[in-house]
Amino acid sequence: MLCVAGELLAAFPVGPKEYGEDRFQSWLTHFLPTQPPRWLSDLRGPTPLHPHFWWQDSRSDAGWLRNCRNDEYLEALGLLSTAPEGWIVVDANISSDHPTREQRCRVHSALVSPATAAALTRALQTTRDPWDFRIPDEDDDLQFDQSPYRLTGWLGSWHGDSRFDSHDPLRFDVRAVQSRPGKQITEFLRLGRRNQPQVQWIGKGWAEPSFIYEAWSDEAPSEHEPERVTKSEGWRLLAKIDHVAEFLTETGDDLICEISIERRLRSQYSRSYEPEAKQKKHFKILVLARDGTIKDFRGDAGVWKKAGRRVPA
Repeated sequence: MLCVAGELLAAFPVGPKEYGEDRFQSWLTHFLPTQPPRWLSDLRGPTPLHPHFWWQDSRSDAGWLRNCRNDEYLEALGLLSTAPEGWIVVDANISSDHPTREQRCRVHSALVSPATAAALTRALQTTRDPWDFRIPDEDDDLQFDQSPYRLTGWLGSWHGDSRFDSHDPLRFDVRAVQSRPGKQITEFLRLGRRNQPQVQWIGKGWAEPSFIYEAWSDEAPSEHEPERVTKSEGWRLLAKIDHVAEFLTETGDDLICEISIERRLRSQYSRSYEPEAKQKKHFKILVLARDGTIKDFRGDAGVWKKAGRRVPA
């Protein structure tokens, strides 16, 4: 079919646009990769070497379901060995399964005015369900910037349908690149994207990347799973801590982060509906202040960066 289309293009012009749409280009995209030049399977990398993805928590089922420790939120941000030293997770969506347990962890971040960050943190933390609000990205209608209140996105997200390479059996559950640096920080750091060996964004004149996108999936999706096993799939956007700190100094903002962790107990062999009583949602709002401290609704909660500055190549 595509060979015939090529012969037609050599002999006849493409028809005019209809209602502003190039119908030929629209038809052709269904037979191209979702995010060319790479295929979705090229994005699938190794599962991060963190115990949470490989072994089940030693707590009892009830203890694991009902309680989420403060250090687990910091781990989700990559501040306790879950990310390479000097890096932080600024956006993520990760599922980790064990024979009788499921967990889904999400991380979102945005820029917030330091003067009103504490009030916003308290307001969001008192909501009953993290789905009642959303930390915006740079194109989100929920952004607001009216002094002294400011909450604006600094990351971009991908919206679209998967194309031809969605049928590639080697991609497993990996999807297109879901998150990227926003326009403002891209301009500030003069970032350019590099796709090999992994998706990275590197500033002009710098030897090391400022952002790294990681995606993984241990198993291909299956409708028949007689016995549940330990596996993980997801994606995360890592940012160099020193580069984020410089950006916040430039904008005069702090970074507000939402970490939500949903847990569920299940049968090891059954795929039937699990009662609501076996599910629990946890979430926490943390502010990464420009001075290097971490603050929650109670006050100081740790440190996210040390003093230092990056050196150009």
